[in-house]
Amino acid sequence: MGLRAVVKWLVVAVLAAACTAPAVLRSPVPVRHRLEVVAAGADGPVAGLRVCAAAISGARSCALTGPDGVAAFTLAAGAYQIRSEAPPSQRRVGEQVGADLTSGDTAVRLRFERVRRISGAISDPERNPVPFAAVCANPLTLAATVCEKSKADGTYAVEVTPGLYKMSFDGGPGLRLLSQWAYGRVDSGEADVIDVRTADASGVDVTLRHGVTLRGTVTAADGHPVQRAQVCTHRFSEPLPWECERTNAHGHYVALREPDTYWVWVIPPDDDPLMMQWFDGAQVGVGATSVDLTRDRTIDQVLRPGPSIMGHVTDPDGVPVFHAFVCVDTPFPTGRICRATDAAGAYRVTTRPETYLVQIIPPDGSDLLPEYVGGGRTWLDASTVTVRSQNVVVDVQLRRGLVVRGVIRSQSGVPLEGASVNVSDGQGVLTATSTDATGTYSLAVQPGSYTFDFFAPFPSQVMSVEGRAVTVDRPLIMDVTLADAMP
Repeated sequence: MGLRAVVKWLVVAVLAAACTAPAVLRSPVPVRHRLEVVAAGADGPVAGLRVCAAAISGARSCALTGPDGVAAFTLAAGAYQIRSEAPPSQRRVGEQVGADLTSGDTAVRLRFERVRRISGAISDPERNPVPFAAVCANPLTLAATVCEKSKADGTYAVEVTPGLYKMSFDGGPGLRLLSQWAYGRVDSGEADVIDVRTADASGVDVTLRHGVTLRGTVTAADGHPVQRAQVCTHRFSEPLPWECERTNAHGHYVALREPDTYWVWVIPPDDDPLMMQWFDGAQVGVGATSVDLTRDRTIDQVLRPGPSIMGHVTDPDGVPVFHAFVCVDTPFPTGRICRATDAAGAYRVTTRPETYLVQIIPPDGSDLLPEYVGGGRTWLDASTVTVRSQNVVVDVQLRRGLVVRGVIRSQSGVPLEGASVNVSDGQGVLTATSTDATGTYSLAVQPGSYTFDFFAPFPSQVMSVEGRAVTVDRPLIMDVTLADAMP
C-alpha cells in the first residue's frame, strides 16, 4: 500500500472513530439538604453564636445563630459534626453533636448550662505551693461531684453549675499532706458551704498540714493475710470522728494521720470469721493500749477466730432485706459492731463469747421499722442474745411502718448535714436519725401521734426546733427550716 493510500486509510479510521465515540456524560448535580442548629442556653435561645458543621472530608461551613438561636445551612448530603463556641459563663451539656444529612433535612440542638468557678490556692505549712493535689466540689444535692487537680503553682479552678458546695482537698502525690475540707475542717459535717448560686467564689485557699504514717500488716492466727479489714483510729485530744483504712490483698495498710495519741482497732471483713481487736490484742476498748503517733509507726495485728451471730433479715412478706445493718453490742457498751445484710438478707457478726443486744436498722428510705431482737423499745429494755463457743442463729422479720422524710435547711436555704431528728411518744424517745450531706432525713414509725425534735448540727449557728406535734397516719414529707441563732 502506497503512502497516499495509508494516509487516506488513517483519515477514514479517525473519522469513523469520531462518529462512533460515546457522548460525554455530565456530572450529576450534588444532592443538598438543609440543616438547622438550635442553640439553647441557660436563659433561652442564644443569638450571635458561631456554629460550624464539619464534614468527614474536613470541609467546614460556619454561620451565626439568629435572634431565635437558629443557624441554618444548606449542605451536601453526608455526615457532619457540629462545633460551636460557648456563651459567656456557660458550657456545653452532653456529648458532641452529630448531624446526618444522608437522606434528607434535619435539625439538631445544642444545649448550654450556666457555670460558676470556685478557685483558690493550695500550699503547705511552709507556704510552698502544692501541685497536682486533688480538689473536689461536693454538691449539697444528689448531683455528681466535680474534681480537678491543682496546677504547678498550687492554684486551682473548678467549674460547677450554680449551687451550694463543700470543697475537699487531698495532698499532692508523695507529699504526706493531710486531706481536709475548706477551710481547715476535718470532715464533711463541719465543712464550710461555698455558695455559688449567684456568683463565682474565689480565694478559697487552704494550707494542708503534714502528717505521720501508721502502717503494718493484718493477719489471721493461721497466718493468712486479712484483706479488706478496716484499721481504725480515734484521737485523744479532740472529739473527732474516727477514720479507717482498708487492708489490701496482702493484708497491708497505710494510714496518714495528724500527729497525736490514738486508739487503734481492727475490724475484720464480713466474710472472715475473725474477732475485732484493739491495740494491743485487747478484745474490748477498756483494755486497749494507746498509740503515740507523733512519729511514723509500724503496727502489725494478728486476729483470732471467734463465734458468730448469724441469720437472715426479711420483710413481713418473707422477702430478703438487702443492706440492712445488724448491730451488736453489750448492754454496757464495749464496742458496737455493725454488719450489712447481703442480697439474700444474710448477715454474720463474729465476736467474742458474751451477752449482747442485737439491733436491726433498715436500709435508708425504707418503710421497715428498726427493731431489737427479742423485742424492746430501746436498748434499755431490749432482750439479749448470749454467745458462747458456738455460732448462734438469729433470724429477724421486720415490720412495716409509715415513712416520714424531708430536708432540714437553714434560713438561707443551705441543707444542714448532721442535724438530728428525734421522735418521741408518751413513753419517751422512740427512734432517731440524722441528716446526710444533702440535709435529707428519713425514718419509719407506726401510725400514731408523736413529738418531733429537730436538733441543729454541732457546731452551727442555727437554732433547734423542739416539740413539734405530728400525727402520722400516712407517709409524710416534712421539710424544716432552722432559724439563725443570731439574726
